[in-house]
Amino acid sequence: MNWKNFKLGTKLTFAFGCVTLILAIVAIWSVFGINVIVFNAKEVINGNKLRTELEDKYVAHLEWSAQLNQFVNNDAVNQLTVQTNYELCAFGKWYYGEGKTQALALVPELAAEFAKIEEPHKHLHQSAIKISEVYKPADQKLSELLLKVKSDHLLWINKVKDEILKGRKINELKVQKNPELCNFGIWFYSDEINRLKQSEPEFGAICNKIDQPHRELHQSAEVIESYLKNGNFTGARDYFESHSTVNANQVLNIIDEMITWNSHRVEGMLQAQQIYNTETLEHLNQVGSLFKLIIIRSNDLIMTDGVMLKKAETTRRVIIILSIIAIIVATLLAIVITRGIVGPLKKGVAFAKEMAQGNLMAEVSCNTRDEIGELCAALSDMAIRLRNIVNDIIGSADNIAAASMEMSSTSQSLAQGSANQASAAEEISASMEQMSSIILQNTDNSKQTESISTKAVQSIKDGNQSTTIAVNSMNEIAEKIKIINDIAFQTNILALNAAVEAARAGEHGKGFAVVAAEVRKLAERSKVAADEINDLSGSGVSISKQAGIQLAALVPEIERTAMLVQEITAASQEQSAGSDQINHAIQQLSSITQQNAAASEELASSSEELASQAEQLKVLIRFFKVSNKQEASQIKKVVRTQNPKVTNKQVVKKTLQTTSKNKGAIISFDDKNMDNEFERFDS
Repeated sequence: MNWKNFKLGTKLTFAFGCVTLILAIVAIWSVFGINVIVFNAKEVINGNKLRTELEDKYVAHLEWSAQLNQFVNNDAVNQLTVQTNYELCAFGKWYYGEGKTQALALVPELAAEFAKIEEPHKHLHQSAIKISEVYKPADQKLSELLLKVKSDHLLWINKVKDEILKGRKINELKVQKNPELCNFGIWFYSDEINRLKQSEPEFGAICNKIDQPHRELHQSAEVIESYLKNGNFTGARDYFESHSTVNANQVLNIIDEMITWNSHRVEGMLQAQQIYNTETLEHLNQVGSLFKLIIIRSNDLIMTDGVMLKKAETTRRVIIILSIIAIIVATLLAIVITRGIVGPLKKGVAFAKEMAQGNLMAEVSCNTRDEIGELCAALSDMAIRLRNIVNDIIGSADNIAAASMEMSSTSQSLAQGSANQASAAEEISASMEQMSSIILQNTDNSKQTESISTKAVQSIKDGNQSTTIAVNSMNEIAEKIKIINDIAFQTNILALNAAVEAARAGEHGKGFAVVAAEVRKLAERSKVAADEINDLSGSGVSISKQAGIQLAALVPEIERTAMLVQEITAASQEQSAGSDQINHAIQQLSSITQQNAAASEELASSSEELASQAEQLKVLIRFFKVSNKQEASQIKKVVRTQNPKVTNKQVVKKTLQTTSKNKGAIISFDDKNMDNEFERFDS
């Protein structure tokens, strides 16, 4: 199938269909690519969310372990604040809630790793419960301090004993007599011990037992000192044994009780530390290793940012390639269709210009079978018909001229033979019969000429209507192109909206922003191509309108010719009536000789006027060029030659020869002064 044989609608439909198909492919691929990018982005977001949650849960357990470590090893922390229920910690709520379900829905392959982490996580929290059961807050320095104050009191009691055993007077017993100023007293009556007694009621009860013996022990030194000052060594020794020794034993026993109480608590703290070091850290390491394994496995199983960007880049490249292909195809189709429309239109314009200048020999040839080809064919047919009509009119004008010369010759014969009518009656009768036959023939020719003129007017009107239809078709094409222009404009707006949405999407919308920019460029180029086609269609419309105007201007001239032919017909009918009267008057030649002469002169005048009208008609028709040969000289010779002896047969024969040889004459209306040589007849 040849491209030139397709109709314009088919060509435009095919072209726009191809462009639309490619645009649809680009759009579908773009939507598919965007959906893939969105899906990948969701997977990346969910994967990052999962990894972030797992990392947060791992960090939360590290913080949990650090708090537990502070509780176990920091004497300042005496309260366990960590979550001991493995189902209520941050990871437990996530693991036994919807978090694990969502994670497995995203990555089912992690089910085995999640199953492995459950037991270590459970044992990790159970180790905290064990620590809370065995741990008791204790101060290892407290035992050391108590051993030191015990030793101090032993030294104190031995020093008092030694002074008594020396058996000598002294001015002052050099031991600490104030119970609140000894090392034990300074510690015992401090705010720290008061807080400890409040927080540990058991320790407070032990402290309450030592207060009175400790005070009496230090006060006994004053009594012994007074005995030694007075030299009462026996009284000092008895008081020492009855009071100081008893109180010292009580104080030392209570200090031992404090040391025992603190040792038990230190032992619990050490057990808690051992549980933390052996069980907690081991389970914490297991949980941490599984957390890291799950995170690494999620990186392998869930799409990462880098993989998503690579896939998005591939999608962008495919869209760019498809867009370039669409642009190339649209450009090629636009060039082919534009050439297919503009070329024939230029030929049609050149043909219309030739026709406007009167050249009916002009030809137009379009090697297409579309609407423009049909228009060219219609214009060519119109030129052929106009050329035939003009040839017929020229032939009819020649016949009229010949007939008018014959009528003039007959009239002169009648004038010359009026003196000898009697002897020339038979000749006059024969001549009148011949003249009557010619007049009838002239009348028939006039009627045919009138019919031909009417057909010419109708043909020109049909040609004008065809031009109008062509103009309307071009206007419809322009409207369709405007629709395409609007579509390109709407595509541009959508591309702008897409670019705005891509800009809102931020980093994830960069690829889509590039796609939107390319789609916008394609829409702008489509709009430019549509505008160019619209301009060309507008030019074709204006040219076709001009051709229609010129054809419309030609119609009145043809109608005027028809009116002139009607006048010729009327004159011929009058001549026919006159010839009848002449035939009737032959019988009365003797009585109407003068009337005969007058009628002959009138007939001669009418014949000359008819010849003048025929010459004017031929001058008008000379505007049209209907052949390559110039026949104006032949027409002029036929009109101006007057031979009174020409017979009817010679006139008819010459007229037929002239009509058969005429193929058209170049007639120009450039010289407007030629109209002044003829008389005008207004209808």
